[in-house]
Amino acid sequence: MGCAEPSTCRSSTLIDVPDTVLSVVLSDYASTAIVLVRADGENVVWLDSGSRAPALVSALSGDVVMPSMQLAEGALVLIDRYQSDVLTVLPFESPNSPRREPATNSQLWQADLRGGRTAGTSPNPQDAVALPDGRWLVSRFNPSVAEVPELARGNDLVVIDPASRRITARIDLRADRDVLGTRFFARPTRLAVLSAEGENFVLVGLARLSDFALRETGPGAVALVDVATFPRGEPATNATTQVLELDGLSNCGAVAVIPGRVSDGYVLCQGDAFGADQARAGIVHVGIEQGMLIERGRAMTQAMELPSPGNGLVAIDATHVAYVAHGALSPPLPDRLVVLSGLEAFALLGEAEAFTLGEGAYDARSARLLVPDGGMRAVRTFTLEGNTWGERDARLMPLCVHLPPRQVAVVQ
Repeated sequence: MGCAEPSTCRSSTLIDVPDTVLSVVLSDYASTAIVLVRADGENVVWLDSGSRAPALVSALSGDVVMPSMQLAEGALVLIDRYQSDVLTVLPFESPNSPRREPATNSQLWQADLRGGRTAGTSPNPQDAVALPDGRWLVSRFNPSVAEVPELARGNDLVVIDPASRRITARIDLRADRDVLGTRFFARPTRLAVLSAEGENFVLVGLARLSDFALRETGPGAVALVDVATFPRGEPATNATTQVLELDGLSNCGAVAVIPGRVSDGYVLCQGDAFGADQARAGIVHVGIEQGMLIERGRAMTQAMELPSPGNGLVAIDATHVAYVAHGALSPPLPDRLVVLSGLEAFALLGEAEAFTLGEGAYDARSARLLVPDGGMRAVRTFTLEGNTWGERDARLMPLCVHLPPRQVAVVQ
Protein backbone atom coordinates (compact mmCIF):
# COMPACT_ATOMS: atom_id res chain seq x y z
CA MET A 1 0.00 0.00 0.00
CA GLY A 2 1.21 3.50 -0.64
CA CYS A 3 0.72 6.63 -2.64
CA ALA A 4 3.36 8.61 -4.44
CA GLU A 5 3.46 12.00 -2.74
CA PRO A 6 5.16 15.02 -4.32
CA SER A 7 8.53 15.64 -2.67
CA THR A 8 11.26 18.24 -2.67
CA CYS A 9 14.91 17.22 -2.50
CA ARG A 10 17.03 20.33 -2.71
CA SER A 11 20.73 21.03 -2.46
CA SER A 12 19.95 23.78 0.05
CA THR A 13 18.56 22.97 3.49
CA LEU A 14 16.43 24.78 6.05
CA ILE A 15 14.30 26.49 3.42
CA ASP A 16 11.13 28.34 4.44
CA VAL A 17 8.24 25.91 5.05
CA PRO A 18 5.59 28.12 6.69
CA ASP A 19 2.65 25.76 6.14
CA THR A 20 4.05 22.64 7.82
CA VAL A 21 1.46 20.16 9.13
CA LEU A 22 3.63 17.09 9.90
CA SER A 23 7.28 16.52 10.77
CA VAL A 24 9.05 13.18 10.39
CA VAL A 25 12.38 11.97 11.78
CA LEU A 26 14.18 9.48 9.53
CA SER A 27 17.18 7.63 10.94
CA ASP A 28 19.30 4.50 10.68
CA TYR A 29 20.73 5.29 14.15
CA ALA A 30 23.96 6.52 12.55
CA SER A 31 22.58 9.55 10.70
CA THR A 32 19.31 11.49 10.67
CA ALA A 33 17.14 13.49 8.28
CA ILE A 34 14.07 15.63 8.90
CA VAL A 35 11.19 15.68 6.42
CA LEU A 36 8.44 18.29 6.70
CA VAL A 37 5.01 17.75 5.16
CA ARG A 38 3.27 20.85 3.85
CA ALA A 39 -0.47 21.50 3.92
CA ASP A 40 -0.57 20.88 0.15
CA GLY A 41 0.90 17.38 0.63
CA GLU A 42 4.46 18.13 -0.50
CA ASN A 43 7.28 16.41 1.39
CA VAL A 44 10.29 18.66 1.96
CA VAL A 45 13.66 17.19 2.95
CA TRP A 46 14.53 19.98 5.37
CA LEU A 47 17.64 18.98 7.30
CA ASP A 48 20.02 16.03 7.62
CA SER A 49 23.19 14.98 9.39
CA GLY A 50 25.37 16.45 6.66
CA SER A 51 23.62 19.81 6.44
CA ARG A 52 25.65 21.91 8.83
CA ALA A 53 27.58 21.78 12.07
CA PRO A 54 25.61 23.31 14.96
CA ALA A 55 27.43 25.52 17.43
CA LEU A 56 27.61 23.03 20.28
CA VAL A 57 28.20 19.65 18.65
CA SER A 58 28.62 18.07 15.25
CA ALA A 59 25.72 17.90 12.80
CA LEU A 60 22.67 15.80 13.75
CA SER A 61 23.64 12.41 15.16
CA GLY A 62 21.68 9.19 14.64
CA ASP A 63 19.95 9.49 18.01
CA VAL A 64 17.56 12.39 17.46
CA VAL A 65 13.92 12.69 18.57
CA MET A 66 11.14 15.25 18.63
CA PRO A 67 9.58 16.02 22.03
CA SER A 68 6.23 14.51 22.99
CA MET A 69 4.53 17.88 22.47
CA GLN A 70 5.17 20.85 20.20
CA LEU A 71 7.09 23.27 22.38
CA ALA A 72 7.15 26.37 20.21
CA GLU A 73 4.58 27.69 17.76
CA GLY A 74 6.02 27.92 14.26
CA ALA A 75 9.18 25.99 15.11
CA LEU A 76 10.50 22.44 15.23
CA VAL A 77 12.34 21.33 18.37
CA LEU A 78 14.81 18.44 18.24
CA ILE A 79 16.58 16.61 21.06
CA ASP A 80 19.96 15.14 20.14
CA ARG A 81 20.37 12.48 22.78
CA TYR A 82 23.26 10.27 23.88
CA GLN A 83 26.71 11.92 23.79
CA SER A 84 25.32 15.02 22.08
CA ASP A 85 22.97 16.36 24.77
CA VAL A 86 21.62 19.30 22.82
CA LEU A 87 18.19 20.83 22.28
CA THR A 88 17.75 22.68 18.98
CA VAL A 89 14.95 25.07 17.95
CA LEU A 90 14.43 25.52 14.21
CA PRO A 91 11.77 27.98 12.97
CA PHE A 92 9.80 26.91 9.92
CA GLU A 93 10.02 30.44 8.50
CA SER A 94 13.37 32.20 7.93
CA PRO A 95 15.39 29.50 9.74
CA ASN A 96 18.67 30.94 8.44
CA SER A 97 18.12 34.42 9.89
CA PRO A 98 21.00 35.79 12.01
CA ARG A 99 20.78 35.12 15.72
CA ARG A 100 19.66 37.90 18.01
CA GLU A 101 19.65 38.34 21.77
CA PRO A 102 17.64 37.40 23.68
CA ALA A 103 16.79 34.20 21.86
CA THR A 104 13.28 33.74 20.47
CA ASN A 105 11.54 30.84 18.79
CA SER A 106 11.54 32.75 15.50
CA GLN A 107 15.28 32.11 15.12
CA LEU A 108 17.54 29.07 15.26
CA TRP A 109 18.99 28.48 18.72
CA GLN A 110 20.39 25.67 20.84
CA ALA A 111 20.67 24.77 24.51
CA ASP A 112 23.41 22.64 26.05
CA LEU A 113 21.71 19.96 28.19
CA ARG A 114 24.88 18.73 29.91
CA GLY A 115 24.61 21.29 32.70
CA GLY A 116 28.34 21.99 32.88
CA ARG A 117 29.49 18.42 32.47
CA THR A 118 32.65 18.28 30.32
CA ALA A 119 33.54 14.60 30.63
CA GLY A 120 32.11 11.28 31.73
CA THR A 121 28.74 9.72 31.05
CA SER A 122 26.27 11.57 28.84
CA PRO A 123 23.10 12.62 30.74
CA ASN A 124 21.17 11.40 27.66
CA PRO A 125 18.13 13.76 27.45
CA GLN A 126 14.91 12.01 26.50
CA ASP A 127 11.93 14.35 26.20
CA ALA A 128 10.75 17.92 26.78
CA VAL A 129 7.47 19.70 27.53
CA ALA A 130 6.46 23.35 27.74
CA LEU A 131 5.25 24.66 31.10
CA PRO A 132 2.37 27.16 31.37
CA ASP A 133 4.78 29.90 32.53
CA GLY A 134 6.87 29.67 29.35
CA ARG A 135 9.74 27.59 30.72
CA TRP A 136 10.57 24.16 29.34
CA LEU A 137 11.21 20.92 31.20
CA VAL A 138 13.64 18.23 29.96
CA SER A 139 14.06 14.67 31.27
CA ARG A 140 17.61 13.26 31.52
CA PHE A 141 18.05 9.49 31.67
CA ASN A 142 21.57 8.72 32.89
CA PRO A 143 22.89 9.35 36.41
CA SER A 144 26.40 10.75 36.79
CA VAL A 145 29.11 8.29 37.77
CA ALA A 146 31.61 10.90 38.95
CA GLU A 147 31.70 14.22 40.76
CA VAL A 148 30.02 16.78 38.53
CA PRO A 149 28.35 20.17 38.99
CA GLU A 150 24.87 20.09 40.53
CA LEU A 151 23.14 20.89 37.24
CA ALA A 152 25.00 18.04 35.51
CA ARG A 153 23.94 15.15 37.72
CA GLY A 154 21.38 13.56 35.39
CA ASN A 155 18.71 11.00 36.36
CA ASP A 156 16.48 14.05 36.77
CA LEU A 157 14.40 16.79 35.25
CA VAL A 158 15.93 20.16 34.35
CA VAL A 159 14.22 23.49 33.79
CA ILE A 160 15.21 25.39 30.62
CA ASP A 161 14.77 29.12 30.17
CA PRO A 162 14.21 29.59 26.41
CA ALA A 163 15.22 33.26 26.59
CA SER A 164 18.68 32.57 28.02
CA ARG A 165 19.02 29.11 26.38
CA ARG A 166 20.33 27.53 29.56
CA ILE A 167 19.43 25.20 32.41
CA THR A 168 18.24 27.20 35.40
CA ALA A 169 17.33 24.44 37.88
CA ARG A 170 17.47 20.72 38.47
CA ILE A 171 14.70 18.58 39.99
CA ASP A 172 15.63 15.35 41.73
CA LEU A 173 12.55 13.12 41.51
CA ARG A 174 13.71 10.99 44.44
CA ALA A 175 12.25 8.00 42.63
CA ASP A 176 15.24 5.63 42.77
CA ARG A 177 14.48 2.30 44.43
CA ASP A 178 16.75 -0.13 46.31
CA VAL A 179 15.72 -3.79 46.14
CA LEU A 180 17.79 -6.49 47.87
CA GLY A 181 20.94 -4.43 47.57
CA THR A 182 20.44 -3.37 43.94
CA ARG A 183 19.95 0.30 43.14
CA PHE A 184 17.38 0.96 40.44
CA PHE A 185 17.75 4.50 39.16
CA ALA A 186 14.56 6.37 38.28
CA ARG A 187 15.80 7.08 34.72
CA PRO A 188 12.99 9.48 33.66
CA THR A 189 12.02 9.24 30.01
CA ARG A 190 8.79 10.52 28.44
CA LEU A 191 6.78 13.44 29.85
CA ALA A 192 3.15 14.60 29.66
CA VAL A 193 1.48 17.73 31.03
CA LEU A 194 -1.72 17.06 33.02
CA SER A 195 -4.19 19.51 34.58
CA ALA A 196 -6.72 19.05 37.36
CA GLU A 197 -8.78 21.51 39.40
CA GLY A 198 -6.91 24.47 37.92
CA GLU A 199 -3.48 23.07 38.81
CA ASN A 200 -0.83 21.85 36.38
CA PHE A 201 1.30 18.73 36.77
CA VAL A 202 3.89 16.80 34.78
CA LEU A 203 3.52 13.03 34.48
CA VAL A 204 6.96 11.38 34.24
CA GLY A 205 7.60 7.90 32.86
CA LEU A 206 10.29 5.99 34.78
CA ALA A 207 12.38 3.20 33.26
CA ARG A 208 13.76 2.18 36.70
CA LEU A 209 16.89 0.32 35.52
CA SER A 210 20.03 -0.67 37.40
CA ASP A 211 23.50 0.30 36.24
CA PHE A 212 24.21 -1.23 32.86
CA ALA A 213 26.82 -3.63 34.25
CA LEU A 214 24.10 -5.49 36.18
CA ARG A 215 21.47 -5.09 33.44
CA GLU A 216 18.43 -5.54 35.69
CA THR A 217 14.94 -4.02 35.50
CA GLY A 218 13.35 -2.70 38.68
CA PRO A 219 9.75 -2.32 39.88
CA GLY A 220 7.45 -0.21 37.73
CA ALA A 221 6.47 3.33 38.68
CA VAL A 222 5.61 6.77 37.35
CA ALA A 223 6.03 10.17 38.98
CA LEU A 224 3.82 13.26 39.14
CA VAL A 225 5.41 16.67 39.73
CA ASP A 226 3.46 19.75 40.82
CA VAL A 227 4.35 22.57 38.41
CA ALA A 228 3.50 25.24 41.01
CA THR A 229 6.44 24.06 43.12
CA PHE A 230 9.04 24.14 40.35
CA PRO A 231 12.10 26.15 41.38
CA ARG A 232 12.77 29.72 40.34
CA GLY A 233 16.33 30.95 40.71
CA GLU A 234 17.69 28.06 42.75
CA PRO A 235 19.98 25.61 40.91
CA ALA A 236 18.82 22.60 42.95
CA THR A 237 15.61 21.98 44.80
CA ASN A 238 12.98 19.31 45.26
CA ALA A 239 9.63 20.12 43.73
CA THR A 240 6.59 18.40 45.19
CA THR A 241 6.70 14.93 43.64
CA GLN A 242 4.52 11.85 44.01
CA VAL A 243 5.76 8.42 42.98
CA LEU A 244 3.02 5.95 42.05
CA GLU A 245 4.29 2.37 42.32
CA LEU A 246 2.80 0.11 39.64
CA ASP A 247 3.00 -3.29 41.29
CA GLY A 248 3.52 -6.21 38.95
CA LEU A 249 4.81 -4.00 36.13
CA SER A 250 8.24 -2.73 35.11
CA ASN A 251 10.05 -0.39 32.72
CA CYS A 252 7.19 2.15 32.57
CA GLY A 253 8.94 4.87 30.59
CA ALA A 254 6.31 5.99 28.06
CA VAL A 255 3.42 8.26 29.09
CA ALA A 256 0.80 10.26 27.21
CA VAL A 257 -1.99 12.66 28.20
CA ILE A 258 -5.50 11.64 27.12
CA PRO A 259 -6.98 14.18 24.66
CA GLY A 260 -10.14 15.76 26.03
CA ARG A 261 -9.43 14.39 29.49
CA VAL A 262 -6.29 16.23 30.54
CA SER A 263 -6.39 15.05 34.16
CA ASP A 264 -5.66 11.51 32.93
CA GLY A 265 -2.95 9.71 31.02
CA TYR A 266 -1.80 6.35 29.74
CA VAL A 267 1.42 4.59 30.74
CA LEU A 268 3.22 1.95 28.69
CA CYS A 269 5.26 -0.60 30.65
CA GLN A 270 7.58 -2.73 28.49
CA GLY A 271 8.52 -5.31 31.09
CA ASP A 272 12.07 -6.64 31.37
CA ALA A 273 14.41 -4.34 29.45
CA PHE A 274 17.21 -6.89 29.14
CA GLY A 275 15.44 -10.17 28.43
CA ALA A 276 12.47 -11.87 26.82
CA ASP A 277 10.29 -12.09 29.96
CA GLN A 278 7.35 -9.75 29.37
CA ALA A 279 5.24 -10.90 32.32
CA ARG A 280 5.51 -7.38 33.78
CA ALA A 281 4.34 -5.59 30.62
CA GLY A 282 1.06 -3.74 30.17
CA ILE A 283 -0.84 -0.50 29.66
CA VAL A 284 -2.07 1.54 32.65
CA HIS A 285 -4.67 4.30 32.90
CA VAL A 286 -3.73 6.85 35.59
CA GLY A 287 -5.48 10.02 36.72
CA ILE A 288 -5.42 12.84 39.27
CA GLU A 289 -8.02 13.00 42.03
CA GLN A 290 -7.82 15.61 44.81
CA GLY A 291 -4.23 16.32 43.85
CA MET A 292 -3.16 12.68 44.05
CA LEU A 293 -2.06 10.41 41.21
CA ILE A 294 -4.01 7.14 41.20
CA GLU A 295 -4.31 4.08 39.00
CA ARG A 296 -7.70 3.80 37.28
CA GLY A 297 -7.16 0.53 35.43
CA ARG A 298 -4.70 -1.61 33.52
CA ALA A 299 -4.40 -4.15 30.73
CA MET A 300 -1.79 -6.83 31.47
CA THR A 301 -0.02 -8.79 28.75
CA GLN A 302 -0.58 -12.25 30.24
CA ALA A 303 -4.06 -11.75 31.64
CA MET A 304 -5.51 -10.66 28.29
CA GLU A 305 -3.18 -12.58 25.98
CA LEU A 306 -2.28 -9.09 24.84
CA PRO A 307 0.62 -8.49 22.43
CA SER A 308 3.36 -7.16 24.69
CA PRO A 309 3.72 -3.35 24.54
CA GLY A 310 7.06 -2.21 23.18
CA ASN A 311 6.93 1.40 21.98
CA GLY A 312 4.82 3.84 20.01
CA LEU A 313 2.31 4.79 22.71
CA VAL A 314 -0.41 7.07 21.24
CA ALA A 315 -3.39 8.27 23.30
CA ILE A 316 -6.27 8.63 20.84
CA ASP A 317 -9.12 9.46 23.22
CA ALA A 318 -10.52 8.43 26.60
CA THR A 319 -11.37 4.99 25.19
CA HIS A 320 -8.68 4.15 22.64
CA VAL A 321 -4.91 3.90 23.01
CA ALA A 322 -2.48 2.50 20.43
CA TYR A 323 0.99 1.01 20.74
CA VAL A 324 3.51 -1.17 18.93
CA ALA A 325 4.30 -4.76 19.97
CA HIS A 326 7.88 -5.60 19.06
CA GLY A 327 8.57 -8.39 16.60
CA ALA A 328 11.56 -10.73 16.52
CA LEU A 329 14.09 -12.00 14.02
CA SER A 330 14.33 -15.57 15.30
CA PRO A 331 11.84 -17.11 15.23
CA PRO A 332 10.41 -14.57 12.78
CA LEU A 333 7.67 -12.40 14.27
CA PRO A 334 6.40 -9.13 12.79
CA ASP A 335 5.91 -5.85 14.58
CA ARG A 336 2.22 -5.40 15.33
CA LEU A 337 0.23 -2.21 15.70
CA VAL A 338 -2.33 -2.68 18.48
CA VAL A 339 -5.25 -0.55 19.60
CA LEU A 340 -6.86 -1.08 23.00
CA SER A 341 -10.50 -0.21 23.66
CA GLY A 342 -11.38 0.59 27.25
CA LEU A 343 -8.43 -1.55 28.44
CA GLU A 344 -10.75 -4.52 27.89
CA ALA A 345 -10.42 -5.52 24.23
CA PHE A 346 -7.79 -5.10 21.57
CA ALA A 347 -7.49 -5.20 17.81
CA LEU A 348 -4.53 -5.56 15.47
CA LEU A 349 -4.43 -2.65 13.04
CA GLY A 350 -1.44 -3.75 10.99
CA GLU A 351 1.84 -5.62 10.82
CA ALA A 352 5.34 -4.83 9.56
CA GLU A 353 8.85 -6.24 9.49
CA ALA A 354 10.36 -6.71 12.94
CA PHE A 355 11.73 -3.52 14.53
CA THR A 356 10.37 -1.17 11.86
CA LEU A 357 7.25 0.44 13.39
CA GLY A 358 8.14 3.66 15.19
CA GLU A 359 6.70 6.44 17.32
CA GLY A 360 3.35 7.54 15.96
CA ALA A 361 0.89 10.39 16.52
CA TYR A 362 -2.82 11.09 16.34
CA ASP A 363 -3.97 13.92 14.10
CA ALA A 364 -7.28 15.03 15.60
CA ARG A 365 -7.92 17.44 12.73
CA SER A 366 -8.40 14.55 10.32
CA ALA A 367 -9.06 11.78 12.89
CA ARG A 368 -6.05 9.82 11.64
CA LEU A 369 -3.59 7.61 13.50
CA LEU A 370 -0.16 8.06 11.90
CA VAL A 371 2.55 5.41 12.33
CA PRO A 372 6.01 5.40 10.68
CA ASP A 373 7.00 2.13 8.99
CA GLY A 374 10.74 1.86 8.40
CA GLY A 375 10.40 -1.16 6.13
CA MET A 376 7.96 0.62 3.82
CA ARG A 377 9.79 3.94 4.27
CA ALA A 378 6.40 5.50 4.73
CA VAL A 379 4.02 6.94 7.31
CA ARG A 380 0.98 4.67 7.45
CA THR A 381 -2.49 6.02 8.14
CA PHE A 382 -5.37 4.43 10.08
CA THR A 383 -8.90 5.73 10.71
CA LEU A 384 -11.81 4.60 12.88
CA GLU A 385 -15.18 4.40 11.15
CA GLY A 386 -17.95 3.20 13.41
CA ASN A 387 -16.32 0.45 15.44
CA THR A 388 -13.86 -0.63 12.75
CA TRP A 389 -10.33 0.54 12.11
CA GLY A 390 -9.17 0.67 8.50
CA GLU A 391 -5.85 1.45 6.85
CA ARG A 392 -5.67 4.23 4.29
CA ASP A 393 -3.00 5.19 1.77
CA ALA A 394 0.49 5.54 3.24
CA ARG A 395 2.61 8.66 2.81
CA LEU A 396 5.84 7.58 1.16
CA MET A 397 9.05 9.35 2.16
CA PRO A 398 11.20 10.97 -0.57
CA LEU A 399 13.30 8.44 -2.48
CA CYS A 400 16.33 10.73 -2.30
CA VAL A 401 16.60 10.06 1.45
CA HIS A 402 17.81 6.52 2.05
CA LEU A 403 16.74 6.44 5.69
CA PRO A 404 13.69 4.82 7.33
CA PRO A 405 11.13 6.98 9.18
CA ARG A 406 11.19 6.48 12.96
CA GLN A 407 8.94 9.20 14.40
CA VAL A 408 6.11 11.42 13.18
CA ALA A 409 4.62 14.46 14.91
CA VAL A 410 1.64 16.71 14.17
CA VAL A 411 2.47 20.40 13.82
CA GLN A 412 -0.34 22.48 15.31
